[in-house]
Amino acid sequence: MEGANDSVAGGGIGGIVASVSFRQQDRASGYIPGLWTTVAAQIVICITASLLMLYFRSQNKKADRGEKVLAGHVGESTPRVQGPN
Repeated sequence: MEGANDSVAGGGIGGIVASVSFRQQDRASGYIPGLWTTVAAQIVICITASLLMLYFRSQNKKADRGEKVLAGHVGESTPRVQGPN
């Protein structure tokens, strides 16, 4: 259920950021500050996802070499840390 809680919290935070970023007085300029806020958020998300992918790969390689145990399982049933394929 933790994922559901994170989604609800993220949606709430997103609503707050949107209400501050897309202001009525910026309507004439095409909401430029809001659009740049969106671009910045997407860049942060891409960097975070890339760093997590690299981290998961390194953890999987350690598990394959027997240097690390993932989720308490040892051997061929070692679960893989899932990242993008």
